[in-house]
Amino acid sequence: MLAADSFATTFTWALILIAVCLIPALFLPRKKVAPPEPDTDSDENTAAPVMAGH
Repeated sequence: MLAADSFATTFTWALILIAVCLIPALFLPRKKVAPPEPDTDSDENTAAPVMAGH
């Protein structure tokens, strides 16, 4: 009986925590944000790649 009560308590807490996480998740924005247009006038697009790890 003690093991069954422990499992019941664990699953009850898991259900409560899932509900607490899902409620704010329902209010997250669902629209995709369009990426910004590339800036073709800038010299940043022609810069050499940075060597990492040296």
